[in-house]
Amino acid sequence: MNKSMANVSQSLTMKTLTCNELLELLHIGRTKLYELLRSGELPNFRVGRLYRVTLADVERYIEHSRNV
Repeated sequence: MNKSMANVSQSLTMKTLTCNELLELLHIGRTKLYELLRSGELPNFRVGRLYRVTLADVERYIEHSRNV
């Protein structure tokens, strides 16, 4: 498998979280979550109308929040 195929394969198996999962994980309210998503402070992408966030982005957000 070449390097670009390995990257595609890795990104396809990357864990993503739903809004409900994020609410539980981050212990924040729905309004605050959508504020973070809309502002881009918590990187995300959309599948149709639904927000998704990678676990790696959540970990970076938590680490950044601890250092602020």
